[in-house]
This record gives sequence, C-alpha cells and structure tokens, in this order.
Amino acid sequence: MDRFDKLRATTLELCRIPSPSAAGDGENRVMDDLERRLSGALSRKPGCCSLFRYPLPRDPYGRSHVAALWRCPSGTKDTVILMGHVDVVEAEGYGPLTPWAYDPEELTRRMASADLPEEARRDLRSGRFLFGRGTMDMKAGIALHLDLFEEALENPERFGVNLLFCPVVDEENDSAGMRGAIPFLTDLARNERLRYLACLNAEPCDLGSEGPVRPLYVGTIGKIMPLALLQGREAHVGEVALGINAALLASSLVEALDGDPQTCERTPDGVFSPAICMGLEIRRRAYSVTVPARAAVYFNLLTVTRTPAEVLDLFRDRASSALATALEKRQRDLTACGLLPQDAPTPRGQVLEAGDLLEQARRKGFDPEGVLARLDPHLDAREKSLRILEAALDAVGVQGPLAVLGFLPPYYPQRLNQNRTEGEKHLREVAQDLVGHAQRTHGETLEIREVFGGITDLSFLGFQGRKEDLEALARNLPGWGTLYDLDRERLLELDVPILNVGTAGKDAHKWTERLDTEYSFRVTPDLLRFVVDRLAEQGRP
Repeated sequence: MDRFDKLRATTLELCRIPSPSAAGDGENRVMDDLERRLSGALSRKPGCCSLFRYPLPRDPYGRSHVAALWRCPSGTKDTVILMGHVDVVEAEGYGPLTPWAYDPEELTRRMASADLPEEARRDLRSGRFLFGRGTMDMKAGIALHLDLFEEALENPERFGVNLLFCPVVDEENDSAGMRGAIPFLTDLARNERLRYLACLNAEPCDLGSEGPVRPLYVGTIGKIMPLALLQGREAHVGEVALGINAALLASSLVEALDGDPQTCERTPDGVFSPAICMGLEIRRRAYSVTVPARAAVYFNLLTVTRTPAEVLDLFRDRASSALATALEKRQRDLTACGLLPQDAPTPRGQVLEAGDLLEQARRKGFDPEGVLARLDPHLDAREKSLRILEAALDAVGVQGPLAVLGFLPPYYPQRLNQNRTEGEKHLREVAQDLVGHAQRTHGETLEIREVFGGITDLSFLGFQGRKEDLEALARNLPGWGTLYDLDRERLLELDVPILNVGTAGKDAHKWTERLDTEYSFRVTPDLLRFVVDRLAEQGRP
C-alpha cells in the first residue's frame, strides 16, 4: 500500500469513530484506536519508543490522552511535537445524510444526489475530495502525524530529532485537552531531558484563506471573553423613577464596546475582528412587572498583543463611561417625562472587579465551590461562571448602579513568532525554506502569515507575557481552579515555537466539509518531512 492509500485508509477509519467534542465516549474511542495502532507498531520495533496514557484532571467525561515519544538513535535532546485534535464538531446540518456523516466514502457517493452548492458540486466531480465530518478538521491531520511517527519507528535513521506524537481532545470545545496536556509536556521534558524545538500542527492550511496561495502560519490568535454583571435598582414599572434598569446599563456597554475600532488588533497580514457582544440578557428566572435589576453582557475579544491585565484596564474604562452615559440618559428622560425634578442628582455608577467582589464574599463565608457543586452539571461553563458571580453579589449585598467586571471561560493566549529567541528565528528560517521547497517540488505557492485568525490549541505552547498578566485572569474568572483551570506555572515554563503545516479542504464545520486528498495525502506528507529534516539540521545552539 503506497502512502496515499495508507493515509486515506487511516483517515477513513478515524472518521468512522464519531468523536464530537465533550459528548460521550467518542474521543476516548479514538484514543483507544491510536493506542492500539501504536502498540502494534511498537511490538514490531521495541525499545526505541515510550507509549503514554494519561488522564485529563477532573474531567467530567473521563477522557484521557495517548502520547508516544520516539527517541532518535543519536541521543539528541532536540524534539519536535506533533500536535492535533481528535474531536470534531457535532454532525448537525446533514439532514437526511446524517446517518453517513461519519462515513466519508458512503457520504461522498451519496453527495451525488444531494442539493450541493455549485463549488461543492464541482469539487465532488473532480474526484479529489472526500466529504464527511472530521475529514479536514482534523482526522486527516492526525493520520499524517501518525504516519510520520510510524516511519520513524520503521526507519530509525530517517530523522535526526526526537518525535513526540501528542494528540488531544476537546479542541472544538474549551481546549480542556490541551490545557490538560501542559503538565504532561513540562514533566516529560524534565524527566526525559528533552528540548522542544517546535510544535507542528496539521490544521487545514486554507482555513481563513481564499485563492491559490496557501498560508503557512507561524502564530495563532488569542481569545478572551470579558464579562460585565450589571446591577441596577428594582422597582415596580409604575414607579419607574425609583428604579434603575439594568438592561439600560448593559445596552450602553454594548453600544460602547461592540465593534469598537480601538479593540481591533493588527498585524502586517491585516486587521482582526473587534470586540463582539456574544451574550446580553436580563438575569431573572421568571416574568415580573418590575424594572430589571440585573443584567449580564459578555464579549469575544481577539488578541494579538493584549494581555488579560490590559484587557481588564480597557474594559474598566469603557464600563465606567458606559455607566455614566446610561445614567445621564435615564436622568434626562425621566426629567423630560416629569417624573424627576430638574435638580434631582444623577446617580453615580460604581465599577468593581470580580476578584474584589469574590474576596468580599469569601470574608462573609461565601463558598464558590459549594455554589458550583449545586449547579446542574450539564449547564454551559459560561453560565456556571456567571451563576457563581451572581451568588457572590447576593452574598455581599452591594447596591447598584454598578458593573462587576471579570472574564468567562475559555481563554486562549496569543502565540506569536516574534523572531526574538533562537528557536523562533530557526523556525522562521525553516518556514521560509519550506516556501521555496513547496514551489520547486510541488508547484504550490505558500505564504508565511504571522497569525492564524481561528482558535487553536497552539495557544498553549507558552505564554508571552508576565506572571502578573495571568494573575489578572485567574483572579477575575469566577470558578477558576475548579470550573476552569490553566496551570499558569507550567504554561510559563513552556516556550515552544509553532508552525501549522496542514491539510487542505473546504467548509470546516459545515455539512459540505471536505478534504482535498491530492494535496493532503501527496503534498503535505513531504512538507512535514521537509520541516522535520530542516529542524534536525539546525537544532538549537
């Protein structure tokens, strides 16, 4: 069986194991399959590889990871991490084709009679695309890394660096898998005396790109979710002047921050999205003829340079202005209605950090872990975090108008190639060499891009900031350490340059998701080997 057929067969077998993120045992079943394959390969070539199975701490789904370390016969410390995720998004949207969503061969055949968009129809007719959930995102990438690792086992003299095959779960959810892998990576490096040269991912290379140029990402975007819990004053709607509508406070903050150009981050490649409101709601459990006293609003913010501490400073400034604007509007409107005298004082809004509120509540006997334990375990993580903060506000009893500012999970640090460390410089040189190799050997045009605009597990290969910057996150994220955790000390230990050398395909997360098998199984394997070989030549001083 040639490499193309082997990669295709492995991809099909992995895709046939449904593994939606954080839903059932699918992710563990993929890990079981990978462990079986690796164990079989090791039985034929004993002594040169270590196989690991380690659990995710406090994981409600009981998930665990498989990892394998192949040691180069030269005894080098230099190691390349092969990283990818085994989970997929749910197979929603397939309609009558749902029974075959995880069977790419059968689904591709049945697509011939489906009502496909024109581009997908052309791709189907070309014969080079394989349709199905997880084909491009990213079971094919796992197959590529597994194939590379197995080649090292079969031909120990082939590669001049150690290889660490390290697939993870939960990337499509909150990256609990990658966060749980951080201690494994740091412990392994310490115990085995490894030096991580680079982490290679195999996410689809054309995600976020159009046209004949395939991007080669040397960095990945960060993501943080600022939260504001707004407290107004409750009153009967017939006595509106006695109340302060928390919905007004929240909407003022949305108007101030949503789409704000000053929240955009820029790189030489372009501009990334500004802050976007992802949730806005009045917080009460039933209908009531009262002025809403509590509301919540949270945002998605992409980061290239900003740390959590800097985001909190920005958010505090916007919240203070938004509260003042809303309260001044309320004053003008009620005065114009004749419900307030002209000389009535305008209420002053207060801004608190979630960490300060939680600390005040703890001094009154508040137990965040107890609140979390009483919540429905199936609640969304963001809702759980917000419930903890609400309970703390109730415990303290502070009166509005006020805004309590914090963060919701998840958090992804940005990870950039700043061309500062020797490792970053070397990997950038390798990427530049790869561009030339791809053009000469395959006629493929690659272009180095600084930041991948999606969210990837590559964010957790180190933290480019100070310990204090992470403290601002931990202190102000309700449920930190139980509901959501990130080993800050271990994260700060890592400093691994990253590069995405991926497959090709289209329509990730859609019912027309499809993999370009010609590029993915003929070109990408060579590109991966070129990168590993060049890293082995350079190493680190």
